[in-house]
Amino acid sequence: MQRMIATLLLVFPLSIAVAQKTTGDSAIVGLENAWNQAELHHDVNAASAMMADSFLYVDGHGQLQSKAQYVAGIGDKSYRPEEIQNEDLKVVMYGDTAIVTSAYIARGTDQGERFEQRGRFVDVWIKLNGKWLCASSQETWITQ
Repeated sequence: MQRMIATLLLVFPLSIAVAQKTTGDSAIVGLENAWNQAELHHDVNAASAMMADSFLYVDGHGQLQSKAQYVAGIGDKSYRPEEIQNEDLKVVMYGDTAIVTSAYIARGTDQGERFEQRGRFVDVWIKLNGKWLCASSQETWITQ
């Protein structure tokens, strides 16, 4: 277990750094994948590093969350995703802004109860000082 944790601590920052050095679509796809891994492993530091300070999130119920609120949710260990997979991910670039649309499926347990959730999301990424950061994310649940 300690070996796995040590590996994860090395892999997440490296995957973020590699994604930041690539250009365009591939950088954003890499960041979206790293985001999923951060959520799977409750890595609040990796997730926070991918978000602008002004990050805003609209959840599947239409509730607005700040970066601090969203990151706190990633750290909540009562939510235990076992799989988060993006499907049909598309990136459209507008200079230093990227719009991502995707469907996703997530499976795991939440407060001890099994769940399978499908949804769609739109993420807005901006390039600030040479680094891609997610400025906002909006999610629509298809099933819970």
